[in-house]
Amino acid sequence: MSGSLAARGRTLYVAWPGCPARWRAFEVSGRALTPWMALEAGAAGRAGCAGLDVDADHRLWIADPEHALVRCVNLFGAQLAALRAWPSAPRDGLGTLSEPLGLACAGDGDPLRLWLAQGGVRRAAVQLLDESGRARARLRSLGDPREPFRGARRVRAAGRYVWVLEALARRVQVFRDGEFHFAFQVRERGAVAGLASVAVFDDGSGVACTAGDAARLLRIGRSGNVRGVLCEDVEAPSDVALLDGFDPHGARIALLDRDGLRVRAFEAAGRCVGAIDELVG
Repeated sequence: MSGSLAARGRTLYVAWPGCPARWRAFEVSGRALTPWMALEAGAAGRAGCAGLDVDADHRLWIADPEHALVRCVNLFGAQLAALRAWPSAPRDGLGTLSEPLGLACAGDGDPLRLWLAQGGVRRAAVQLLDESGRARARLRSLGDPREPFRGARRVRAAGRYVWVLEALARRVQVFRDGEFHFAFQVRERGAVAGLASVAVFDDGSGVACTAGDAARLLRIGRSGNVRGVLCEDVEAPSDVALLDGFDPHGARIALLDRDGLRVRAFEAAGRCVGAIDELVG
């Protein structure tokens, strides 16, 4: 089933693609705050929700690769906006909006800025959008304007840092103040591990969840090194998000796994502090 996860404060938001695509908000205790909300769909009845984030006004921004757009909905389920490619956008340049997969609000500033990650092999895969959908900037893969991102799947932002997870390259690129800082890979048993999702703290450290049969939730240091294992009991992971802010000393890590059917929250030391075991719509 899969799914996407976002957090704002102590509230979790879970979204699923399908017929219909839907989302719901929960307290970390597991209490549902909204009913299941369906997304508007096209003639085929499907809508995508490959990635999402929540802004300071509790609006949900949802990446829909099925229709090549970014949706904005409020907590009552009403669609407020649909961002699409510029009419004159190049195939791979500023203003392109194709296969949107990951989203991250760039802080809580006014006006809102939104990082968007797009799949495929493209130079302009990660762009900074305003609320109207106009692209304001793009990140340069490995610091080279000619180098493409390879399967950008997730983008996360906190403080001065932006992390971009590239599924095809099996790596995370780290940007500081909009400029390439370094890239890292997670190695397990001598091989480069695939990654399901990542999250970044405001000090530049973060967490990563590996993919595959032996998936694990890992604590990542500021230099990209694995500092420890937070959880080894991970099944078919989908996404991770941060509860209670971006401070590594106080934030909690939310993990969505079992193909989108379970959410757990962990302290930074790895202790599980809550779970929702049956996310059914």
